[in-house]
Amino acid sequence: ENHLEISLQQGAAKETTLNVDEWKKAQVVVISIKHCSLNKEDIKVLQYVWQKLTGMVHLIMKPINDVSEDVITSIARALDKPTRLQKLELDFRACSVTDQNINILMEHVFSESIYLKSLEIYLHSSNLTNDSMESLAENLLNKAKRLEEFTLDLKRTRINDRGLTHVFKSLAPVKSLSL
Repeated sequence: ENHLEISLQQGAAKETTLNVDEWKKAQVVVISIKHCSLNKEDIKVLQYVWQKLTGMVHLIMKPINDVSEDVITSIARALDKPTRLQKLELDFRACSVTDQNINILMEHVFSESIYLKSLEIYLHSSNLTNDSMESLAENLLNKAKRLEEFTLDLKRTRINDRGLTHVFKSLAPVKSLSL
């Protein structure tokens, strides 16, 4: 009843948004992204659904395959006004992302996240460097001031001490930290 899963995939039917008013009470939203491209109509539908999710407190974004930068950008822009978001999971274990993807996500996802208390980020991509961590740290420090729990999983990345130092400096007020 309070759990909604949105699967973005090529050729997905638009009829799924017909009952969007029933989704208003969704508190946990999972967005799984299968290899696809989103057109302007898809993005409008996603933005419309997002606006209806006023009760949502927990968002899980989980790409299933590699997704293009334009899809990441489109989703980030559609999701830039979470009204009550308290927990965010970015689970990119199953796909390859770049520093640019992470920068885009961090800029948009944190834009209105004044209630965000828990953040989990799973990045398993050899394409990621310290630049991703610098963007993450900057956004955590400036926009996620109420963060209490933070999980960061960086398997197979090229992030080193320099990148992690930026993140650690921004996490001083965090009560629970898991790396």
